[in-house]
Amino acid sequence: MSNWTLGKNKRHYVFFDSFDRDDKFGTLSTDCTITLPNHQIINPRFFRLEQCTIPQTYYEQFAPIPLEEQAGGGLIYVSIPAGNYSPVQYATAMKTALDSASPNGYTYTVTYSSFTHKFTISTTANFELAYRTAFDAKIDANNYSAGFNNPIEDTGFALSHTSNGTAILGATQFMFLALEGVPTAYTTSRNLTATYMIPIDSNSWEVNFYQNNNEFDNRVDMSSNGRAYSTFRVRLMYFNGNVVDLNGAEWSFCLSYEKW
Repeated sequence: MSNWTLGKNKRHYVFFDSFDRDDKFGTLSTDCTITLPNHQIINPRFFRLEQCTIPQTYYEQFAPIPLEEQAGGGLIYVSIPAGNYSPVQYATAMKTALDSASPNGYTYTVTYSSFTHKFTISTTANFELAYRTAFDAKIDANNYSAGFNNPIEDTGFALSHTSNGTAILGATQFMFLALEGVPTAYTTSRNLTATYMIPIDSNSWEVNFYQNNNEFDNRVDMSSNGRAYSTFRVRLMYFNGNVVDLNGAEWSFCLSYEKW
């Protein structure tokens, strides 16, 4: 936490890092309590979200990979565990999951191209990615994480398949930051209320940087009630209210305020 005053307007800035949360080993970095050491914010006139830095170490796995091997075994669904992956690590995780799920004992190879940002899945026997079959069975089988997302058609049997879209490990346009005890300014159609809305502009594998002057004014006004703040209950959420899991990574944000 850091705090300083700017000019005659007595603007104060407070920097929060999830690494400094009260229970570092028992809580998520995105659902925690942060206490300011030896500092109180007394009777603030407003709180403005000035800056936020969120590493893109999360992803939403919409559904397993629907796969069928020509040698038999029928349609299977291959799930990849949540984790804090680099592109190469994600390819390794995909290979492990494919090898484990193969009904015929296939050994798969999964590679990632840093040039095209696409994954290629291959093995020594024919297999297909059965998106249309899974879709017709009313299973949402778009695997956005690996870029196999459009169109929703079976690929046909072949020794190798390359994703037709770029790899995406986070498919959300906004996140919502709720500070308990601070007024809410946003409500979603899923009945989520939050203090701030954070646009997500980054591509997969990157860090999302939000700055207030680059987007819109994330400010909530406070009544003059003499309230003092030293402990903040913090939650970073998706549109539906689910807490974002950064898979062990930390994030930070900066608030500004002026006193009455």
